[in-house]
Amino acid sequence: MTSLPVIIAGGGIGGLAAALALARKGVASIVLERSAELGEIGAGIQIGPNAFHCFDSLGVGDEARARAVYIDSLRLMDAVNGEPSATIPLEEDFRQRFRNPSAVVQRADLHGVLLDACRSSDLIDLRTSHAVTGYRQDGDSVQIHCKKRKTLQGCALIGADGLRSEIRQQLIGYGEPRVSGHTTYRSVIPTEQMPEELRWNAATLWAGPKCHIVHYPLKGWKLFNLVVTYHNDAREAVAGKPVSKEEVRQGFEHIAPRAQQIIEHGKDWKLWVLCDRDPILNWADGRVALLGDAAHPMLQYFAQGACMALEDAVCLGHMFERHGEDVEAALDRYTRQRRVLILENPGMRGESKITTSLYAGLQLVMPDEVAPAHRHSQSALRFVLDGSGGHTSVNGESTIMEFGDFVITPPWAWHDHGNHSDTPMIWLDGLDIPMAGLFDASFAEGYSADEQPLRRQAGDSLARYGANMLPVDYQKQDLVSPIFNYPYARSREALETMKQQQEWDSYHGLKMRYVNPVDGGFAMPTISAFLQLLPAGFKSTPYRSTDATVYVATEGSGRTTIDGQVFEWGPRDIFVAPAWKWLVHETEAESVLFSYSDRAAQQKLGFWREQRG
Repeated sequence: MTSLPVIIAGGGIGGLAAALALARKGVASIVLERSAELGEIGAGIQIGPNAFHCFDSLGVGDEARARAVYIDSLRLMDAVNGEPSATIPLEEDFRQRFRNPSAVVQRADLHGVLLDACRSSDLIDLRTSHAVTGYRQDGDSVQIHCKKRKTLQGCALIGADGLRSEIRQQLIGYGEPRVSGHTTYRSVIPTEQMPEELRWNAATLWAGPKCHIVHYPLKGWKLFNLVVTYHNDAREAVAGKPVSKEEVRQGFEHIAPRAQQIIEHGKDWKLWVLCDRDPILNWADGRVALLGDAAHPMLQYFAQGACMALEDAVCLGHMFERHGEDVEAALDRYTRQRRVLILENPGMRGESKITTSLYAGLQLVMPDEVAPAHRHSQSALRFVLDGSGGHTSVNGESTIMEFGDFVITPPWAWHDHGNHSDTPMIWLDGLDIPMAGLFDASFAEGYSADEQPLRRQAGDSLARYGANMLPVDYQKQDLVSPIFNYPYARSREALETMKQQQEWDSYHGLKMRYVNPVDGGFAMPTISAFLQLLPAGFKSTPYRSTDATVYVATEGSGRTTIDGQVFEWGPRDIFVAPAWKWLVHETEAESVLFSYSDRAAQQKLGFWREQRG
């Protein structure tokens, strides 16, 4: 690891979590807090299972759970008529599925858990009254400027300094946050002052026209947190301004008396006008990166602001561990990783698996962004879900990626991805990572440049091997197809032509497999990929097989019943059929499903079997 510490601007939840995450990977840090004391402003926050996973990773899981109130449900009430609208249970079934609870906690308590852990670490230096005003970086370090303080030097700078981040302003610009027009009033009262009939062990939201009210218990049921929000088109940012109860009542005259009494029981109300920022393309530049609200602020409605900062911190620690002294690579990969949504099977929490043998993740590549060239021992596929004009280069040949294209990156083949279009691109990544891990055969290597040199013109492999011909002296050398882009337009045209015969298989409709044109086998050595067309109003005969299968609804809409459970789907939805579970597809409109599984590996090993009902 680098000899210089990482400098973290901001001693809030995100900054302290980042310091802890780095310390657990052996990286020293200095946390700079502008205030004279380390503390957290605000009352209660909701924390989902993803936050508790982060606490466990940071080594403070037990301490965080000890401070939380475990609510039984999310309760949605109609603020106009005072009646219940919906309830989402959060009890044992929820906790078993997500391997952690959903809870509420006082913000200061959560901050205190992180602060205590930081104070006990020899790798973390906490400094107050250090207001970061800017930075300067060269190829080897970052110099951090603080108001009325000496310049500090670090191997990296993490801007965890909130919505009005000085680091973000220098890195990105864009000035002041955007005023949302939503005004929030907050109060915390003793539980005995909360109307008894509303003392629910729930995070409750009363929703009405241009307003809503939220309440839930805190501090082991000693307190109740009250939050009321009015969409009053406020134009100026305000934070923590004391206001009268009369002012809070404005905008809530039209709601039911049962909901109004929450306002009446509140005391010492304070006002905030909510602010936001537009998404940005990149959170890092060289040795400087943003984290939490400095990178991606969100309004309160997702109840995920603190949770996202915790996830950022854990990811940052992992990237420093993976990239060692290559700080710029670690920060670059951190920002990219936070734009990959791993589709994790809840039955295999923490294993990054969508099935026992396969990985799936959604990759976002922004305009003018390049995923640097690399290679790995795992086989990988890309299925394009949104966007047009991005590219993948494999072994010296580039291909343009369009919606629905099935793109292969063979094991141990140099490849890179980029997006030189003017819109973001999203694709599904499918890899055999768990299989490679089973055999202890996971290897990876970076290329010496961001993009590999191109030696062949675009479309060369498709022309050579995808036209029902092979070069006259061709000798098979690999287990993978020599074609690495199977364009959706061609595959869809084939299905369209075939459907004219009206010869529908009762189990699969029209289902085709992507093949290696050299030997007719599957296109990849361990992963099988398929494309199927289902006519409108189709209902398949029950079917099951030993290969758990990942499906992508490419066109149309319908539902799939798996082992008695119904899953509705539409375009770009992703669902999984576990191994050896009965499956029935039903369509509302003509539909196309892409799918992939480990059938190729199972058939080679003699494991694969199917049963038709």
